Amino acid sequence: RYFKKYSYKNTELADFMAELSAASGQDLGQWSKGWLQDSGVDTLKYQIKCEAQKVTSLDLEISNPETAKQNRSHAFEIAFLTQQGSGIKVSQNIRVVMNQKKMSVPDAIGQECPKMIYPNYHDNDYMKFQLDDVTVANLRTSFSKVEDPFLRLMFSTTLWQMVRDRELKLDNYSEIALKATTTESDSKVLKQLVFSISGGKHYDDSSVYFFMPNDTPGERLARQKFVAAVENTYYENLIKSKLGSDEQLTWFESLTHATETPDGLNRLVQTMNS
Repeated sequence: RYFKKYSYKNTELADFMAELSAASGQDLGQWSKGWLQDSGVDTLKYQIKCEAQKVTSLDLEISNPETAKQNRSHAFEIAFLTQQGSGIKVSQNIRVVMNQKKMSVPDAIGQECPKMIYPNYHDNDYMKFQLDDVTVANLRTSFSKVEDPFLRLMFSTTLWQMVRDRELKLDNYSEIALKATTTESDSKVLKQLVFSISGGKHYDDSSVYFFMPNDTPGERLARQKFVAAVENTYYENLIKSKLGSDEQLTWFESLTHATETPDGLNRLVQTMNS
């Protein structure tokens, strides 16, 4: 319709948005202003309350960046994850359309209280998210039990973004991520975890190694202990990986990039010569 209507003519953005509005049955003028003519990324926070293992309320709040001139509309899916057998799976998926800064989610009331929440299931919205304390605490002990590898990837990405936004302590993230590398089977999740811990090609300025303080004697000692733990974990994972596999290559490359201590460097030389 758009190309036929404006064939051999000049157009403006408003012309294109008018055709999209007509086709969708929705006025997309405000959407266009917020998403195409404004800058910055919104952040979603949520608060959940439970009684007797049932959800009594779920409240959402969006904060806009300082550069934003108006509110943006958002559409996303909130996943509730619960323990099911030996794994943690999505038990409830609630679709939300949010056109204001604050709202409650009535569809959540009465649902089983989740062990974890991921507020952008299927990654359909463009927004930053802050996970609640219960979800973060359960990820510290049960990250590997989340059965959906894409959700594990989203969780690790969101946790790292929370570190970048100073909403999660660096040592809390490093504990979760390093422990997760010992059991992770999905190559994409594994690479994301490793890069966020020790960096790699094009990732050095966005890793625990890069951000960990290293100025005072105490900070340097703490960093050395963490680096040694990373070296040992990577080496053990390398030894356990199948000979000639992509996993083995990932661990070898990661080990060579992450090794800094004298003991680690000596072991790396022996590994390369063996």
